Amino acid sequence: MKKKMIAMLLAAACIGTGTLNCAAVNAAEQDTAFIMGDVNGDGAFGVSDAVLLQKWLSAVPDTHLADWRAADFCADNQLNVCDLTLMKRALLEDIQDPVEPPADHIAPLGFQTADDAIKEIIQSDLSIIKGYGQMFERFRNDGFIYQVTENEWIRTNEDRGTTLFPYARYEDIGVGCYVTFQGNNYHIMFYSADADVLAETDGIAAYLKKRMGRSSDKEIAVNDQNVSLLFHENGQCYANAFVDENHYFDVIGAVSEEEMTDFLNAFAYEKTVF
Repeated sequence: MKKKMIAMLLAAACIGTGTLNCAAVNAAEQDTAFIMGDVNGDGAFGVSDAVLLQKWLSAVPDTHLADWRAADFCADNQLNVCDLTLMKRALLEDIQDPVEPPADHIAPLGFQTADDAIKEIIQSDLSIIKGYGQMFERFRNDGFIYQVTENEWIRTNEDRGTTLFPYARYEDIGVGCYVTFQGNNYHIMFYSADADVLAETDGIAAYLKKRMGRSSDKEIAVNDQNVSLLFHENGQCYANAFVDENHYFDVIGAVSEEEMTDFLNAFAYEKTVF
C-alpha cells in the first residue's frame, strides 16, 4: 500500500497544462552549483520539488522556481510534462518510505478514472496514509463526489484522468478533471468547503476571499446560480459557485468572459454516491 500511495503521489506531479519555454531565462544569472531536482532551493531533492514544478507548469499565481535548470531533466532548455515524468521516476527510485509532508506541500493524487479514485477512497487504510487522512475521511463522510455530466458539447479529457486534492494553504479538499468545450480546455474542481470559513462568510465571493485570498472581478447569473468570475494576468479565467451548502465548483480556463459564460450555460454535474 505504501509503494502504491507513493506512485500515485508522484504520478500526480505529471499533470501539467502544456509546455512553457525557459529559453528566455538568463542562465548566467543562475548559480552554477546546484542539486538536480532541487527546484525550490532548499538544498535537497524531494516531493516538495515535484509539487512546486507542478504548480509552476499549471501557472499557479506567485509560484517561482529557485533554479529552473534543476528541473530540466530532459536537458533541452525548456520545462514541460516530460521533465515531470523523469522527476517522478527519480523520486520513485530514491524514496524508500513515505514521511509526513508539510501541509502546504502535500501533492494531489492522480488516478486514471473517477472509478479508480472512488475505489481508493473506499479501500484506503487511513492509518498508513501520511498526510492524506483528512482528505479521505472527508470524502467518506460525504459519501459521494461530484462529477461533470458529459453531453454533446462537453467531453471529459480521459488522458488527464481524475485528481484528488488534499486540504492545503492554497486549496480545499476536492476532486478535479479536465474537459473540452468548443475547442477550449477547462479544469473543473469540485471542492468541499471549510466549515469554519463558511460560518463566517456569506456567498461564494466572500468565501473565496477569506479562504484563498481570491477577490472576484464581478459576479454573473448563470442557470439561476450566482457565479463569481476572476481574471488573472496570465489570461486565466476563474468561475466559482456553490453546488450545495457545503460544496462549490471551480472552473479554470484560458478563455474570455464570453467563452466562460457559454461554457457555464452548457455545464452540468451530478453526484456519484458510493
